[in-house]
Amino acid sequence: MKKLLYILLITLIINADLQSQVPVAYQSLYDSLLTKLTIINNDLTNRWNGTQNCTYFSSEILTANSLVQGSNLLNPNALVLSINNIKALDSMGVNSIRLGISYPTLVSNFPNSSQFLDFYQQVFQEARSRGMKILVQCTATHTNPAYGPVDPDVAAFCSGLTPTRYKIEKREMIETIIDLLTPDYLTIENEPTTWQDAIGLDYSVDTVVSYINYFLNDINKNGVKIGAGQGTWEPIDYLNEEVQIVDLDYIDLHTYPIFGNFFDDQLYIYSDTVIAHNKSIVIGETWLHKTTLAEYIGGITLQEIQKRNVFSFWETIDSLHFDCLYKYSQIYNVEFLNLYWSTYLFGNRDYVLGDESQTTSDLIPPTNIIIFNNITNYSFQLLGLFYASFDVDSMQTLCDTTTWISKNCSDNIIPHILIYPNPTTGVFTVEGKDIQSIEITNINGQTIKQLSIDNNQLSIDLSNQPKGIYLIKLKNNKFVVVKKIVIR
Repeated sequence: MKKLLYILLITLIINADLQSQVPVAYQSLYDSLLTKLTIINNDLTNRWNGTQNCTYFSSEILTANSLVQGSNLLNPNALVLSINNIKALDSMGVNSIRLGISYPTLVSNFPNSSQFLDFYQQVFQEARSRGMKILVQCTATHTNPAYGPVDPDVAAFCSGLTPTRYKIEKREMIETIIDLLTPDYLTIENEPTTWQDAIGLDYSVDTVVSYINYFLNDINKNGVKIGAGQGTWEPIDYLNEEVQIVDLDYIDLHTYPIFGNFFDDQLYIYSDTVIAHNKSIVIGETWLHKTTLAEYIGGITLQEIQKRNVFSFWETIDSLHFDCLYKYSQIYNVEFLNLYWSTYLFGNRDYVLGDESQTTSDLIPPTNIIIFNNITNYSFQLLGLFYASFDVDSMQTLCDTTTWISKNCSDNIIPHILIYPNPTTGVFTVEGKDIQSIEITNINGQTIKQLSIDNNQLSIDLSNQPKGIYLIKLKNNKFVVVKKIVIR
């Protein structure tokens, strides 16, 4: 499926008619990004030997991001939108999500912390019921308006914040996330230079290392993988220290700009450094920044970069960026990769003459209405299906998932489940202990069969179904196991 979609999208990219639809205001930027991405993609194609590895391809749930939403998370509509987003991703075929739960959201004496916790527990329950992997990023918040609206409760709580108080309160919050939410992955620090500017605390290399060591000291991980990292645009000095922290399970890299050498040099050097220290690579945030080096040096605002994402003419550029990320992830055996501005998998808007002069508030809110309507109706962009196809390719027999529903299980041993033959012409056998129910869906999220199983073996016949990839969810009251089967 991925290969067919890739051929289709690349054909669109080189199609002269589509190129002519790029507005004059953005044509030069579009051409420079296309040229750079083509060079990167050709290089990755030559470097990749075709071996596939298990990578969990994830999407950000921006409606559940406390840094973005603040107290809006307490609005009942935020939970509805977040759950609808998870359902839509599941139906698209995306099996992993990332949640941004920033300090001080779950600190016990922060206003409404118990309500925020209840919100996240419900979001987790929805994702877990669908067998999804979850990464939580727990970094600092922002009190600098340059990074967006400042939540009044956050501003008041962080007034006079010191590094010592930050360490103590955030350690408490990390323990809450581990004990009461229990994600698969938890990133406890990232983008140090961003947060130094956003909240005003010291984020020098030595201080960041001291934060991480404080958070990790004698902590009960409860099976949660814990990581930290930085952006590819930040000095490698942070990374050189973090890879030596024994108790960090992975390094979380963020990659946005591709101009200069931020992707096809910096990202590779950082990845090689991580691998050399026997740690896993996670790409906790990525999206293509539609900007040039000159604009970056000139101080282009985050708001200006964000507003450019809304336009439909970028879709072919984004698809090529996705393909670069896919090949990179397979070359470097990336464990988890998350798209940050992933709402654009569901919708965008066509450019109208003069839009480049509009503000972020003029463009993003009406585009979000389109996006959330599409999410509710399970309507995807071709870009979304292209991204989801990476997940299907990677997870087909490479990394079937097991999600534990009960946190109190002392015997969390991954159940041994066999599905054979796979691929199949339609008839296959499911074999394993303690399976109570089986749900089979197609790649569009439609339920094909729901079955109960009374013994340890069941023969299933899907010979009346079209050829393709199907998801099999095997459940009991302790776990959800998601496996893929191919009908040929």
